[in-house]
Amino acid sequence: MNKTHKGTRKGFTLLEILLVIALIGILAAIVLVAINPNRQIAQARNAQRRSDINTIYKGLEQYLIDNKEYPEGIDNKSRDICINGNTINCVNLGVLVPTYLAAIPKDPSGLAYEVYKNSENNRIGVEATGSELGQSIVLNPISRPPVAGAILWVDASTLATGTGINAATTAVLNLGSQDGTFNLGGYDVVSNGIGSKKALRFNGTNQYLRSTDAYTNTGTSLTMFVVSQRITTGEEYDGYLSCIFPNTKDFGDIRSFTYSQGSGGGFMYGERTGSLPGITHAGNGVPFIGTLKFDGTNVTHYQKTPTASTSSTAGKSGTFGCTTTALAARQAGDNPSGSIGNLSNIFIGEVLIYNSALSDTDRLAIISYLSTKWGIGS
Repeated sequence: MNKTHKGTRKGFTLLEILLVIALIGILAAIVLVAINPNRQIAQARNAQRRSDINTIYKGLEQYLIDNKEYPEGIDNKSRDICINGNTINCVNLGVLVPTYLAAIPKDPSGLAYEVYKNSENNRIGVEATGSELGQSIVLNPISRPPVAGAILWVDASTLATGTGINAATTAVLNLGSQDGTFNLGGYDVVSNGIGSKKALRFNGTNQYLRSTDAYTNTGTSLTMFVVSQRITTGEEYDGYLSCIFPNTKDFGDIRSFTYSQGSGGGFMYGERTGSLPGITHAGNGVPFIGTLKFDGTNVTHYQKTPTASTSSTAGKSGTFGCTTTALAARQAGDNPSGSIGNLSNIFIGEVLIYNSALSDTDRLAIISYLSTKWGIGS
């Protein structure tokens, strides 16, 4: 008699099913990480940005060839290109359409691209400021400080030369990441002011710059840099770079600071409720980089010349109340209205102010950038 054995079929256990699901999840995660769709999309947008600014650049260069000049409104300040029908506070490149461009490109995110004339070579620069993944997408970039985040940046090497310029009506300086207008007083822009570069030249009599909208600090820390060169010694307390708090009697008020020359012009110091120990002034005709770093507890004064670097530290604390910045001047000693006084006969090449106490790494990176740029040592 033959016995028939019915086949039996064993199913997956719950544990096996869970292991398979987990394995599929792990593999899917690995694939997603490898592909990274968000990164791929950002890279595609960056590729579009590169193509767009190259198109704009070529259109502007062809326009220059045909018309012997760039379109009106392009200067050494980086400005948005007008898009979406807007024509306020932007550069209108409509003259390029349709002869040089089919249409004005705009960033994939909807932002405008920026355009400027690079005074270092007098050629057009175009930048995609909305770039992603930390990439810099720019044609013919301007030399910029190595540390981002400056609340105030003045680079005199980018300015057109001229004498007796009335800052109240014509001066809009290149302030990098934050544009602002300096008004009141006046200045000259001279060639070969510091090294071989153009610089602001103040006569110590009736020239200075005072901002009304470019710098505010209500915190406890800041780091400032100024590239300067004294022409003549001048008087005690002649200012180089100052922060003004309205209705204070003097820069000795804890809410303000000034960077000035001391008695007889023999040293430089930073003042805030009393002066710092002085650092010997570089002397007439010698360029230097002056730095003040307030960290909320102390302030350190650094000075670099072509041949030496020195520093001094003192205890300084409190909250700033800065609403105005002055170049080549300081507020008069006992006038609570904020009058300007103590004008300096100096060159100023570059100014940087950060509303934070920079790390030594960042501070030294900026010193290296300024030293190389202005020929002040290595």
